Parts: sequence; structure tokens; C-alpha cells
Amino acid sequence: YFNQFLGKTLQSYDEKLEAYNFFVKTLSENGIKHLIVKGAVLRDIYPVKEIRASGDTDVVIQKQDYEKCKEILLSNGFTLSQDTGEELDMYYNGQYFEINNTFEYINDETKRFFENPFDERLSYCEGCTYYLYPIYHLVYVLYHILKHIKNGGAGVRMLLDICVLFNNYSIDVNEFLKIMTSLNLEKSSKTIISICKKLFKLDVELEYAINED
Repeated sequence: YFNQFLGKTLQSYDEKLEAYNFFVKTLSENGIKHLIVKGAVLRDIYPVKEIRASGDTDVVIQKQDYEKCKEILLSNGFTLSQDTGEELDMYYNGQYFEINNTFEYINDETKRFFENPFDERLSYCEGCTYYLYPIYHLVYVLYHILKHIKNGGAGVRMLLDICVLFNNYSIDVNEFLKIMTSLNLEKSSKTIISICKKLFKLDVELEYAINED
């Protein structure tokens, strides 16, 4: 069963990567800036990137490009599942793309912090494709986990994302916690990191006790 599952995971990765590359190529050729977050970026820093599974590709675009983005993708073989005016849910060869014109937030502080995720202080670009700097990606991943917990629960994969970010980049934990404090998320952040330390031996200096009860 494991070998069968692994085989399907690897096949899914190849299909997802092909669709992702076409998506990026299509938007880039049409001058549409796009910020890629979570799985589509983080899988590249996993020891074996093919096993970092994800159900969709998460993308942020600028508000002024929303309609243009939809029209271009539709004219290039993508199908539209949902259009809320702020979010496009689209498919290409069975692969799901969630495209938002605002950055996800959990409170007013995070909303203001990521009001313009294309700002050079928060992200860098390769052509029209943007990526958050590692410390800000970590900020986002952590409060995305908190949002999942608030709405029902979070899986192990989300915790592993935190571990690979810390393990692959020289992220100053004190600077990170300073940011989380400014976002009113310090205690929750320390709790999540402490769980990662306990479960996955994350090597981060953090003096914080959690109640295991």
C-alpha cells in the first residue's frame, strides 16, 4: 500500500509541476505580477520535494490585474470553478489554482502588514513571479496554521513547513518573534514553535514551556 501511495504522490507531483510551470509562463508572458506562497514554493526546500504534497497552488495577484488574469487564463485552457470578485478558483489539467487579489490575514494587524505583499521590503521577484522573503513566509505560514486551528485543526504537514523554513534559512528567531509580537501573535507563535521542537527536534533557541495537558 505504501509503494502504491508513493507512486501516486510522485505522479501527482509531476502533473502539478507541469501545470504550475504553464501557469507561471502564461502570466509572465502577459506581464501579470503573481506571488506564489506555501506548497508550490516550500516543496523546493524539502529534502525530497516530490513528497511535499499539496491540494492546490496558492497565488496572490494585484487587484488591477484580476479581470485580465481571469481572461488570459481562460483563453489558455484553464477552467473557472468560482469567481467571488476577490478569488478565482481555476483548474488546468485537473490541477487546482486558488488566485486571490488580497493577501490572507487573521487579524487587523496581519491585514495591514501584508497590505502590499509585492512591496520590495516583503518580497523579491524573478521576472513577474514574486516570493516572500523567508522570514515573512514563516510569518504567513505560522498564522495560516493558527487560522486552521481556529477553524477546526491543522495537520502535521503544516508544522513540517515551519521546520524546513528554519532549517534551510538563517532566520533569526528573536527577530521573527518581534514581528509576531507586533501582530499580536507572540504567545501562539511560541506555542507552535515549541510543538515543532518537541515533535521534530527543531533546533531553535526558544525558552517557552507548553502545558501538555
